[in-house]
Amino acid sequence: MNLGWGKAWSLARRDLRPDIRGLRLLFLCLFLGVATLAAIGSLTSAITSELASRGQAILGGDVEVAVSQREATPEERKALADVGQLSETIRMRAMAQSVDETASAPPAQLVELKGVDRAYPLYGSFSADGKPLGELEPDELLIGPSLAERLTVKMGGILRFGEARFRVAGIIREEPDRVGEGF
Repeated sequence: MNLGWGKAWSLARRDLRPDIRGLRLLFLCLFLGVATLAAIGSLTSAITSELASRGQAILGGDVEVAVSQREATPEERKALADVGQLSETIRMRAMAQSVDETASAPPAQLVELKGVDRAYPLYGSFSADGKPLGELEPDELLIGPSLAERLTVKMGGILRFGEARFRVAGIIREEPDRVGEGF
């Protein structure tokens, strides 16, 4: 379609009028674009500074090495221990059910079991209401507040994993590497 010079000039003159009404949408889009870029920059800066100041506690160490479906071999453990201090954690998923004789127990819940060694945590601090981490008996465990709420279990309550029963020795309040786990 050929407009011709006359028609093109009249369209251009109409768009170039000193009237600001036609530019309102452009200014609005520019304002929203600049505001969005500023917000993204501010958020990125906040996340970066938080990771720089608390990254070790969020991760629980300097480096996390994961081995799936098996334990690390003695050679792998030695190679990692030669680089720095080592703490081992074992994780698995299981079905947990509250054993409460006074009320109807809620259905079993999928949970993540986490076993830690005596060096845990390398960075950050671990705290729980009840017994400290190093003083647990073999039939005791610590649970997170969300699991305590879902299963309506308190300190001293019993949780069953298959046929095994464990007494809740405390509720975890602070766990340094929990943010990095994601489950």
